[in-house]
Amino acid sequence: MGDQMEAFEVTDYDLESEFNPHARRGFRQTREERIYGVFADDSGDEKAGPSKPKRKPNYSAPLGFVKGGIHQVGKDAVPAKKSDDEDDDGEGPPAGSSDEDEAAPRLGAGLPRAFGSGPKQRRFQSSGAGPSREEIAGLRSTGGAGPTAGLGDIGHWEKHTKGIGAKLLKQMGFREGGGLGKNLQGISTPVEAKLRKGRGAIGAYGTEKPASRPTPAADKEGDEPEREFKEKLGQWRRGPRRKKVDYVYKTLDEVLQEGKTRTLKPGASSSSGGDLARTKVIDMTGREQRVLSGYHAIHGQRAPPQTETAADDDSKRTFDMPELLHNINLMVDLCEQDIIRSDRSLRYERDRQVTLEHEEAQLSETIERHKSQLERVEDVSRAVDYMEAHKPGSENPSPLDVMSKMFLKLKTDYPIEFDVFDLDYLAVDYVFPLVKELLNMWNPLKNPKFATEVFAELKESLESSDKPQMEYGTPVDVYHRLLWELWMPPVRQAISLWQPKLQPELTQLLELWRPVLPRWIFDNVCDQLLMPRLQTEVDAWNPLTDAVPIHSWIHPWMPIMDQRLESVYPTIRHKLASALLAWHPSDRSARLILSPWVGVMAPGSLEAFLVKNILPKLQLAMSELVVNPNQQVLDQWNWVMDWEELLSPVHLVSILDKLFFPKWLQVLVTWLNHAPNYEEVTKWYLGWKQLIPEKLVGHAVVREHLNTGLQLMNRAASNPGQAVSYQELSHLLASSTPPPPPQPAPTPSQIRNREDLTAAIRTASGSVTIGFRDLLERRCEERGILFHPLPGKFHEGKPVLRCGGLSIYLDRSVIFVNDGGVWVPSSLQSVLDKAALTSV
Repeated sequence: MGDQMEAFEVTDYDLESEFNPHARRGFRQTREERIYGVFADDSGDEKAGPSKPKRKPNYSAPLGFVKGGIHQVGKDAVPAKKSDDEDDDGEGPPAGSSDEDEAAPRLGAGLPRAFGSGPKQRRFQSSGAGPSREEIAGLRSTGGAGPTAGLGDIGHWEKHTKGIGAKLLKQMGFREGGGLGKNLQGISTPVEAKLRKGRGAIGAYGTEKPASRPTPAADKEGDEPEREFKEKLGQWRRGPRRKKVDYVYKTLDEVLQEGKTRTLKPGASSSSGGDLARTKVIDMTGREQRVLSGYHAIHGQRAPPQTETAADDDSKRTFDMPELLHNINLMVDLCEQDIIRSDRSLRYERDRQVTLEHEEAQLSETIERHKSQLERVEDVSRAVDYMEAHKPGSENPSPLDVMSKMFLKLKTDYPIEFDVFDLDYLAVDYVFPLVKELLNMWNPLKNPKFATEVFAELKESLESSDKPQMEYGTPVDVYHRLLWELWMPPVRQAISLWQPKLQPELTQLLELWRPVLPRWIFDNVCDQLLMPRLQTEVDAWNPLTDAVPIHSWIHPWMPIMDQRLESVYPTIRHKLASALLAWHPSDRSARLILSPWVGVMAPGSLEAFLVKNILPKLQLAMSELVVNPNQQVLDQWNWVMDWEELLSPVHLVSILDKLFFPKWLQVLVTWLNHAPNYEEVTKWYLGWKQLIPEKLVGHAVVREHLNTGLQLMNRAASNPGQAVSYQELSHLLASSTPPPPPQPAPTPSQIRNREDLTAAIRTASGSVTIGFRDLLERRCEERGILFHPLPGKFHEGKPVLRCGGLSIYLDRSVIFVNDGGVWVPSSLQSVLDKAALTSV
């Protein structure tokens, strides 16, 4: 498609429109335009508009009837009157000029000719019976009635239709005469445009409120029958209520109550009226700009006379003073604001009064408290002045008891001032010299009770529990400092010259001073002064040469030293063990030395010591005992039984089982095989049974041996000629002891590990006593308890052994049992009992 170019040639339209350049194509010219051309006036009656082609009438269309009112029989129709709004140009036929026009009142007053006429003839008649020009929807009035003309007939054109618009509005809650919206709160009239001539601003020539809906005029005589019929027809309906104007009257209390939650308008006060009057106003309604001094300068201005319209004349009322009403409303608002502000100010002042009263009470209380504090401080000051005047070195010094009572009174009567002003530090100048003078000639060993009452009073008056004990190596508390600087020097000197064996008075000194001394000073005396002296004396003690038993000067320190003496017990046991190397059971001094330590040393430690140093000697003495019914010597028996209170019954039963009862049964069998006197045998049996202690007779092993002897005696008495052989005696002895339960056979790998472990233990642990381990292993075999070393486990270089369900190790003939991860020394009997329970 080729390029199109616009042609610029002169056309017929150009020639035709040469003298009328403003003419538009398709619009017909009016009569003025045809006569005067471009000089024609636009205000002519004929309106220029596009020429429309004539349309032929459609006679096949159905008839369209329009409601024209009610015609009652017997009443003539109201003659048509010429309307004032009819066009002056004379176009259109007049009313009643044709048959069709004459028939219109019969069909309905003022009906248009909807059929039988051309487009030019379809005009409404302006007669009184038919609708006026203002009642036609969409038709604007060209008269001077103003924009509010015809407002009473808005929507009446729906009587010519089915009224769908009114039905929809009524379904939505609209009532005729009300406004739009759910609650009929909207506008009740259409939005109107008001023509304002001149250059005046909004509100310059009066109110700009939309015109209210006018009251419809009185019905004419022709509409009276129709109105009566509508009134009768709508009697059953509830007509719209006329909105009643409610006047609101407020009391002063209501205004005050409303003002509590109401936000005050900025600048709304009585004083703001003067500011409003002095506001500069710029008037731009005229041709020139004017600057006025306030709104009062424009109050007298009114709209020019030519701008007033007929609608304004109709809307004017007899008493229309908008400025006065505005001022009155403004004054009412200002009064309300002033009332609310005054109420708020009053409530604020009342609250402030309550606050000030509360503050006054608090300040009064504070003043009274300060007065009381001042009086207390003055009393304290007088007491301090008195002590200053009577301090040591003055003309009239006070004694120590007076100073102590002064400090006690200050602490009890004025505790706050005593702590705030640190009055206890005054004792350094007033009390310390007196205490130093008191302790100059004191000997703690000769007079341990000296000055204890004085220090008890000083502790009550000077000691403070809130202060720390030490700070930078110096006591902080005054009482602690007093003891550390004045009491400790003589005590140190006395302990350095103290002889523990010969001077037991030092224990009395600590017992008397313990309630007075602080805990840390008492611990310092025990740990730094006493324990080194006791340890030195124990190291120098010789049980073979010293005439004073060690327990006589060690045991008195047990209540004071508590667990601190545990450090000297190993040294004591070592020295006693060395002294028992040459001891014989016939020497009863060993039992006298060891008996006081029962309950002092740990039970396991003491039992291990006895098993190692005493039990072998007793076994040797029992093995030397000779059982002779003819001439019995009981020295060895008595030596062994003297240790009944110290040794465990298990150890004594073991001695009787292995070393006494075999010889005793052998003698009994020999005696029964040589036709004895059974009465003598019975006396001999009962004599030995009485020699055995009661706690050993009830033991199963001893009871079994005694039953065996009784069976031999009964057998010999029942069969006098039959002798008992040594094989039967061995069988009886074997049957008396229950055999141990069979142990599971170890695997070859366990045997190899056990042999390797045994070799390693022998090379790595030379401190384990082989004899004590063998004894423990033999006891476990007798009771059927599994006993073997644990491969690869050592503790402190010593092998860990399995005894039943326990883990143990041996150190210098002492058994240590693992109890929850802690190795605890235990006795042999307790270990065997626990192992028997755990193995089951």
